[in-house]
Amino acid sequence: MDEHVRYIKNHLCDKDSNKPYVFISYKSDDWETVLHDIVYRLLKEHGLNVYFDGSFDTHNDLWISQFPENMENYNCKGVIAFVDDKYATSYATLLELMYSQTQQAGKKVVQVNLDKLTAMDGAEGEINTGLGVKNYEDGTVNLNAGTEKSLFDETFEELVDIGVFKEARHWYKRDRPFTKKRCSNLVKNLLAHLKINENYYNGPDGDLEGIVGSIQDALGKEVFHREKPDIVIEKETVVVRFRNDEQVQEFEIEKGRKLEEPAEPKKDGKVFRGWHELIPDVDGGRKWDFRKDVVGSDMELLARWEPVVSKPDSGTISLTDFLAKYGNNTFKKDTFAKFRLVGAEGYERYGTEFCDSAFDLAWGFVMKLLAERGLDFIREVNERHPGLKNPVFISQDIYDRREDQNKYRKIEAEGVEGYYMYRHYGQYQWIDAVLKPRLLEFGLPIDRFSFAYTSEEGAGGSGQKEVPGTDLTETAGSDEAAKRKGGTEKPVDQGKDGEDIDVVQMGGRITGPVTLSGGGPVEKISGRHRLSAFLEEYNNKKFQSKSCSHISLIGVNGCERYSLERDGDGKAFGTARQLVFCFAMSRIDEMGMAYIERVNGDGNMKNPIFITQEEHQARKERKESVTYTAVTSQAASGYSMCTHYSEYDWLKNSLTKQLKALGLSQEDFYLEFE
Repeated sequence: MDEHVRYIKNHLCDKDSNKPYVFISYKSDDWETVLHDIVYRLLKEHGLNVYFDGSFDTHNDLWISQFPENMENYNCKGVIAFVDDKYATSYATLLELMYSQTQQAGKKVVQVNLDKLTAMDGAEGEINTGLGVKNYEDGTVNLNAGTEKSLFDETFEELVDIGVFKEARHWYKRDRPFTKKRCSNLVKNLLAHLKINENYYNGPDGDLEGIVGSIQDALGKEVFHREKPDIVIEKETVVVRFRNDEQVQEFEIEKGRKLEEPAEPKKDGKVFRGWHELIPDVDGGRKWDFRKDVVGSDMELLARWEPVVSKPDSGTISLTDFLAKYGNNTFKKDTFAKFRLVGAEGYERYGTEFCDSAFDLAWGFVMKLLAERGLDFIREVNERHPGLKNPVFISQDIYDRREDQNKYRKIEAEGVEGYYMYRHYGQYQWIDAVLKPRLLEFGLPIDRFSFAYTSEEGAGGSGQKEVPGTDLTETAGSDEAAKRKGGTEKPVDQGKDGEDIDVVQMGGRITGPVTLSGGGPVEKISGRHRLSAFLEEYNNKKFQSKSCSHISLIGVNGCERYSLERDGDGKAFGTARQLVFCFAMSRIDEMGMAYIERVNGDGNMKNPIFITQEEHQARKERKESVTYTAVTSQAASGYSMCTHYSEYDWLKNSLTKQLKALGLSQEDFYLEFE
């Protein structure tokens, strides 16, 4: 792989990265100019956050689902289109450009011209672009030909309806071959409609200041991560300040070391003393937290160093440890360069090859189960999950009737060729929502499976082979097991009273402020509280909307997929009402009417959480005081949800009842307040 492309991939952003980024739209034939020469410099020299289709050198079956997801996401601030005749005559790049102007995406575009566009007259202009054709020019089968054609048609018709394409609407007809000339004309028309400034690439020795300026003007400075920090980070130290009453103590600490006061500051005869260290967070991650023995007032952390976990060369982690450690916000595509599923003795046949992503790994595992159990496997999985808006498996006839075909991938396993499997998951969800339940449903113990991970150069071999020096029956987290597995042993420091403290090798960024403690129960609440403990401590009088500025729900111990940490503006939820309502809509999106039936139970509640709109109207006519609001999920558009709760009761009544209906424990959830 090209070293510049490798660098970009190691710093790639996507919908799960929680960073503002730009979408790179380019023709794969131009990858050397776009990626090697331009995007690499935009990232390396200017700190631009970018997303692009990394499979530029091969046909990427995932492209048709990945690009809409990553373009629609609120963190995607716009599109950079690298334009020349190759770009203008590709239905794929035209589809990306068109989709950026849909109501779903609605992105601004920065145009970078690699070359002038020509008229495409003559024989070359009559060549078919391949839209809807089942074979690429090199003879490779395009498994997504139908899905691509369907999305192209829908997108084109939307742009016609909203007036983007006027006379240009005649250049594309569903039933006619889509030629390069027609494609080029649509690209030119769309670029003209956008009325954007054109930037010209000046070659590998030219400067990029004009392009950088256009990106900043159109998409904002936030897509560049090289902003000056509020707090200066020295080469090997970070400045940290603590507030003790009105006195502020500031000092430097070495990265990766525990925090200790350099002296014992005094105020009014009170000694501010204690010791501080980096300890594991409740969900297995690493964040700044404090063990303290303080005489005096509360402390406030004004800045923190947020660690970035470096990618290890090789090692193993048990599946149970993996599920406890990672979540939607911590497991990314590049967490491991390559990893594979390995079964302990008796389960070796379920192992996989080394894979580049959780999608490939989980898909390969399910294909093994399908090859072993056939159509009965499909029936049993669907029976275990009735009423889903998006069933795990669907037949060909159901697939043909669905408008969102891009959410499914055709199964190639022998004996079940006529079926499709749902594939609209995030990286972590492929493990949590696909691999884990399939193991449990068919009696395969999670604790007998591990992930072996390695650098890209060291990957290879079959999922049936054992990693040299690895005993997969041991716990991945034990020191002795880590030594035998060839993993990196954690350096240990001696803390208070001689106890061992993990020293984390750190790199990262400064964030803040973050309140660690302070105030009585009626005032601002901060920090992370276990849900069960919070409900015991607080009530309607103590917890009100003003008790915190933002609130998140954090699931642990396998419940990470239920976490709700962000809203559309990139902040945690402003009220408990917003958080719980969003939780309910997310579950309805996932389970459909089955979720409403499960939450309402036997229907004996006087004021059920969900009622039909007919019942809602009847209650209005009877002038009942209990309030309901319409469900926003399309999966249950005919229902309303009870909103007659105080801030505290949204958590005590609505949230806890929904968790109970799902068979989930309050002990596996935390509320995080800011």
